Amino acid sequence: MTILKTSQDHEIYYEYTKNEKVTLVFIHGWVHNRNVWKKEKEFLSKKGYSVLIMDLRGFGKSTKHPNPKDYSFEHFSSDIKKVLIKEKIKEYVLIGHSMGGMIALDFIQRYKDPKALVLLDTSYENPLKYYDTRGYLTNYLKKWINNYSEKFLIKQIIQDFDFVPKSNVVIRWLKSVRHTNSAVVLGCLKAMITLDKENELKEIEAPTLLMVGEKDFLTPLPISKKMKKEIRNSQLKIIPNAPHDINLSNPEVVSKQIHSFLKKKSL
Repeated sequence: MTILKTSQDHEIYYEYTKNEKVTLVFIHGWVHNRNVWKKEKEFLSKKGYSVLIMDLRGFGKSTKHPNPKDYSFEHFSSDIKKVLIKEKIKEYVLIGHSMGGMIALDFIQRYKDPKALVLLDTSYENPLKYYDTRGYLTNYLKKWINNYSEKFLIKQIIQDFDFVPKSNVVIRWLKSVRHTNSAVVLGCLKAMITLDKENELKEIEAPTLLMVGEKDFLTPLPISKKMKKEIRNSQLKIIPNAPHDINLSNPEVVSKQIHSFLKKKSL
């Protein structure tokens, strides 16, 4: 485990396993941490790839701060870039799940230098737009975030979203929320519901693998199909009967798809 002090107030925890092949940089999703990539790391390390996994700021062992503004995608991208610079990693592949994929899209727009991109169960814009066509829920959440109260948040989030069907994914998410700093939860939520990278999709030059669970209701299939259409050098793999969090529910499938994709791209 290595610690990088990215600023006076922030420390990022990460693990870097060096091998002979290109470095795979894994970016976890909302209310997760680096350990969600454990099986993918084991599989791909054995195939000779260097692997970098980290706790994004506010998650796992990395520094947590009480201001939701500390958790913008710009901050996450900057932290990742600083880790790459510290480790002198010049050739790498970005692999992001859900919010991690959104961060990867922000990163590639700012720095434009990954050798390839892998996006799992993710979106290029506010994922609620697929359901919230009139913006009622999004506007409610924005007001909710602006009226942020540390003491009331976790209780309220359970009450306000009691109507959501309790699939395994939702249950796992709610448990994770209870163990995540509330400022982090809100800061990331605001970053996701205000995301808009549609115009940037056509500018992505890196070979891109898109993967999505067939039954993913958080970032549904039409979102990935849209990205496949807009990103020129991309391919889409749909994981049958899989939910959101395919890196947890189908790690072997995900690992093999990533490996196959990298081999075809001579990486």
